[in-house]
Amino acid sequence: MLSKKKARSSVPRRGRRPRVNVAFKVRVFTNEGDQWVEERCWRCGRVLSRHHMVLSTPVKEEITCPSCKAINRVEKEE
Repeated sequence: MLSKKKARSSVPRRGRRPRVNVAFKVRVFTNEGDQWVEERCWRCGRVLSRHHMVLSTPVKEEITCPSCKAINRVEKEE
């Protein structure tokens, strides 16, 4: 005997929460004396943002990586 499928209720399905990790920071120094910080994706290592060593007003923001679609927590300036 075949079982009937239930009508879908309005309750959202319980699934895995998307993993949100902090993007890792890499300090970059050039031979000309320039320096900055790159924030890279925690999964694939792609550069998400570049900024100077010290942010005057840092704001935490969540960015989706364009290549691997991972969610990264990044510090940005206002």
